[in-house]
Amino acid sequence: MVASTFTQALFDKICDLIADGKSVHEICEAKGMPNRRTFHDWCRRTPELQAKYDAAYLMGEQSILDDIQYIADTEPDPAKARVRVDSRKWTLKVRNRKVYGDHVTEELTGPNGGPLQVVRLRMTPAEELPE
Repeated sequence: MVASTFTQALFDKICDLIADGKSVHEICEAKGMPNRRTFHDWCRRTPELQAKYDAAYLMGEQSILDDIQYIADTEPDPAKARVRVDSRKWTLKVRNRKVYGDHVTEELTGPNGGPLQVVRLRMTPAEELPE
């Protein structure tokens, strides 16, 4: 049977699992847990519940980072390690683009890496152009 009645203990348990790096989808598929929509409705119920969820979500990012390091240090199969690490890196990138996303910067320079040079061009009026 699916739990759909709010209790603070159940909400706290779900947040603890999120902080441990589990997804809401994974948690809510387990026996005795509410469905995802119900959980997110609970989060929207009050600012305090939303704040607790948000804090757990951020702690979950740290758990994912810890998992990446653990996998890199312990997985004997390099190909398997790469897939597992890359999937977690992708998850972090999607969850928090500002922190974990790709950052692209562009730099303009002049000749040989020097400063840009401004050249002023004079436009000739059309009537002064040769035919």
